[in-house]
Amino acid sequence: MAVIPKTDLQGYEALQKRVDATFQLLQESRAVDFKQSIKWEVYRIKFAETIMAMSNLRDGGIIIIGVSEENGDWKLTGITGEDLATYDPDDMIDFVNKYSSPVVNFDVVRHEVDKVQFLIISIHEFESEPVICKRAYNQDLRRGTIYIRPIGKPETRAIQNAEELRELLDIAVEKKMRRFEGLIERVFESKPTTHQQDMKKFDQELEGL
Repeated sequence: MAVIPKTDLQGYEALQKRVDATFQLLQESRAVDFKQSIKWEVYRIKFAETIMAMSNLRDGGIIIIGVSEENGDWKLTGITGEDLATYDPDDMIDFVNKYSSPVVNFDVVRHEVDKVQFLIISIHEFESEPVICKRAYNQDLRRGTIYIRPIGKPETRAIQNAEELRELLDIAVEKKMRRFEGLIERVFESKPTTHQQDMKKFDQELEGL
């Protein structure tokens, strides 16, 4: 079983700050999803759906396991040791990516507050193309569906209209433009300009005098 790192380790500083800020606000959003302590296998299909949806979100999102709803309020109740033991990052990544195309990148990290443990699934924004569900699972996951987190709602569902599709395509176009600009910069950095070529030729001619 893969070891689950903690947010206080080097490299997770930004995630630690994001989780701490989320706990201060203690409110769900399109980029934040709370779950009470639960075993991976019990909720893995819903987790896969939400992970794919958050990958289609600008800057991705986080799922925090160990936050319970009581009488309309969120409580930091934590994840039990028994439930935590069911989460293996390698198995989770393999399972989610059986259903997603292209692959989804996410981190699985532990977070502690006053000796209470939480599990964080930190989902990265898609790299180049939006994520599509490539495989069906009963009625819970539908092949060919693009899952999203709609504006203003902490829920996961299929894309429903042109405006939601446009938001997703805008992110993809921006990524392609940045890659194209980077390619142009590398080409011109590696290829001498006409002026540079003329100066080099002039220096060579001077050496012959």
